[in-house]
Amino acid sequence: MVGVFRPIFVKNKVELEKHASSYYNQTLASALPIDTQQVLANVFISWIEQRFSEKGKKEIEEMMIGALPDLRETKSGIELIQIGRTEGKIEDLLMLLESKFGSLEPKLRERIK
Repeated sequence: MVGVFRPIFVKNKVELEKHASSYYNQTLASALPIDTQQVLANVFISWIEQRFSEKGKKEIEEMMIGALPDLRETKSGIELIQIGRTEGKIEDLLMLLESKFGSLEPKLRERIK
C-alpha cells in the first residue's frame, strides 16, 4: 500500500517520474483483494496526474509504459470485449437472415437486436 501514497510523499518529481511504474506495480502485486487493488491503482494514477498536471495524457502514459494492465485483463476491458462479441453476433445473425429471406423490415431488425 505504501506505493499508492508515493505521489504525495516523494518530493522530487524526477525521482517520482523515474519510479512511478514500479510504485504502481507494487499496488497491483499486493495481497489485497483485486477490487481493492484496482481502486488503489486508480487513486495512484489520479495522484500522478495531479502531481504532473503540466504533462498531457500521452506523456503520463509514456511515464507508466509497461505498468498499466492489458485492457483484456481488466474487468472493464473484458466487459467491452464481451459487448463487441455480442454485437458482432447480432450483426452476423442479421446478415444470415437477410441472405436467406431478403431485406428485413426496420422494426424486425430492431426487435432482433
